[in-house]
Amino acid sequence: TQFNNDSAFLLVKDMNGECITAESLIATGMTIELVSKDDIQVILEKVTVVVKGDVTGDGLVNREDYKKSFNVCFGNDTYSDSERAFFEASDTNGNGRIDINDVFNISNLRLFVSRLYALCISD
Repeated sequence: TQFNNDSAFLLVKDMNGECITAESLIATGMTIELVSKDDIQVILEKVTVVVKGDVTGDGLVNREDYKKSFNVCFGNDTYSDSERAFFEASDTNGNGRIDINDVFNISNLRLFVSRLYALCISD
């Protein structure tokens, strides 16, 4: 199916508020805005993207995401109120806190994505 709307369209923006390119990875912290076709300054709706496991907002699940979630889990780091999307990306099981299960899930996601990427390149 195709999304059609005669009076509005979607803009996907990075964390700096810049529109992304077709080659960009979708990452935690990006926003998707439904804007008026008559005036793109008129934002009809806006949501913040959360990619489970992408704790750093680079569109990947990697070692840095694991380290951040590990440090938050064990009290060596925190999320500010403005970093709500990153907290949600860390809370992989949705229980409202960052615990060892989330760290384990991010570690497994990281390994799975690495192996999948390696398989795709070898084909």
